[in-house]
Amino acid sequence: MPIIFKSPYPDVSIPEDAAIWNKLEQHARENGDMAAFVCGMSERSLSFAQVLEMAQFLVAGLLASGIKKGDVVVLHSFNCLEYPVVFLALNRLGAVCSPSSPLFNSEELADQMRSAKASAVISHVAFAEVAVQASALTGVSLERVFTLGHPKGASGLQTIEAPMALKLPLSALPAMNPHDVVLLPFSSGTTGRPKGVELTARAMYACGARVAALERDAAYMLAVLPFFHIAATMIFHVTIFKRITTIVLPRFEPGSFLRAVEKYRLDTVNVVPPIVQFLAKHPLVDKFDLSAINRLGSGAAPLGHELVQAIRSRFGVPVLQSYGMTELAGTATHSSETVFRDGAVGQLLPNTELRVRCLDTDV
Repeated sequence: MPIIFKSPYPDVSIPEDAAIWNKLEQHARENGDMAAFVCGMSERSLSFAQVLEMAQFLVAGLLASGIKKGDVVVLHSFNCLEYPVVFLALNRLGAVCSPSSPLFNSEELADQMRSAKASAVISHVAFAEVAVQASALTGVSLERVFTLGHPKGASGLQTIEAPMALKLPLSALPAMNPHDVVLLPFSSGTTGRPKGVELTARAMYACGARVAALERDAAYMLAVLPFFHIAATMIFHVTIFKRITTIVLPRFEPGSFLRAVEKYRLDTVNVVPPIVQFLAKHPLVDKFDLSAINRLGSGAAPLGHELVQAIRSRFGVPVLQSYGMTELAGTATHSSETVFRDGAVGQLLPNTELRVRCLDTDV
């Protein structure tokens, strides 16, 4: 008899037309002026209404440039305000977004483009040369290489800012099919080469809805983990779902990270073990007022008992660990201040079951 564990939480309703785009439209209508994303470096911001408008203009521009439903588009950038705009536009268009590491060189980027069967790439202008070289290696025309991050772009390449500036009208598109693949992240898995993971619009909506059902309300949430990683993709789905302002940092850098936590009085900070280590041990931490932190969330790898105790000693807060994987569109478990144990990863999220299976007997 199979051993199956079920979530202790009631199921969350997932509508038939489940897509995070619908939540964006709702917030743009109801709270359009509220900041959706704020750059933690420059303090530039985009409201929910602006994100929707920019994404709509970009959909129209990409359609005019020949990008169509089903095309795989590699998104090659560090965290920035334009990143979720591009992600959402590709979703609404029906294209498949395949996020890649901004640290890739041209051969590594080309490898992902081949594996994903990508027909276009949208790269931050800082990595335009890498994108051009990778496109040459894979036979992708320069007409299908776009840059983001600066209106002037790079010589000979289209920018995403150009079609947004033109404000092309968005012709009527068919409703999104929640069962269409919208995201193709690459997972290292346990063996062999990285593998593309097909995730549908419904799966990504559910990832936001299930976590949002258990997360308490907050004014801000920090996005310091790289957006190309499923954990950070999940974070901006949760913030869109719950109408929370996301503070975006391009990467982890000690000073800017600590300044953002201090400035926005962050109650919860979601990080990974190396950042937990930094918070527990680094003397720079004492130069900032981090007293608003009530809990740390950590995933991606387990934390040792000594590190958890070091955080508790320095901040007096728990470290809430969770377990997830790319194939699950994010996390599968949830910890809270009232339901957690050091070294454990919490309880199953709503709508989630876990089966214990013996590899020898297949039972």
